[in-house]
Amino acid sequence: MANNVLMVLKATAPEYLRLWLTRQRYPHARIMSSQIARGARIGLGVEIYHDVVIGAKTEIGDYSYVNPGARITSGIIGKFCSIGFGVQIGHQEHPAGYLSTSPFTYSPRSLLGSKSDWDELRAPPLLGSDVWVGCNVTILQGVTVGNGAVIAAGAVVTHDVEPYAIVGGVPAALIRYRFSPSIVARIEKLRWWDRPISDLIRLRSAFGREVSADLLDALCL
Repeated sequence: MANNVLMVLKATAPEYLRLWLTRQRYPHARIMSSQIARGARIGLGVEIYHDVVIGAKTEIGDYSYVNPGARITSGIIGKFCSIGFGVQIGHQEHPAGYLSTSPFTYSPRSLLGSKSDWDELRAPPLLGSDVWVGCNVTILQGVTVGNGAVIAAGAVVTHDVEPYAIVGGVPAALIRYRFSPSIVARIEKLRWWDRPISDLIRLRSAFGREVSADLLDALCL
């Protein structure tokens, strides 16, 4: 019995140590995964759940969260974003115009003794604030997702998404907009996600009901 316990401790100790060290790098966030590369920037109040992998060319804004199973290789993610289970963002790309797409023929780990100038993370995606990314979504490099957008579960995002648009499908296409153009313009001007929490507490009644022009008028927003 004692030997079994010792074996378990030996097997799990490195993971506990890695998690502890990761948490020391981001004491202002809630971290449950040790697979966050050095160089990644994690904002205040961010929640990173278990089995999440985050690359060095990644930035996650304040109060966003990333659900289990997500893989974010590169990209800038804004504030108050919701990243679903199994989401894939900004992964490496292969050169379709080269003689071979295999990195063993052109990358630093080439078997041929030479490498090209191909940058596999040449255009990390940009996600605005208050973006909701559904489960098992894939967002490719070179894509910009506007503030307040919603990406339906299972979508593959290959092109830019406008602010407050709801998109879905493969490739992702517009379903509808969350609000009218006039309300979108007012929210974009407000940029509530950049305000201090004390301001949001004062405006808390705006967050628990359906948005309308009357509501924004009443709150002088």
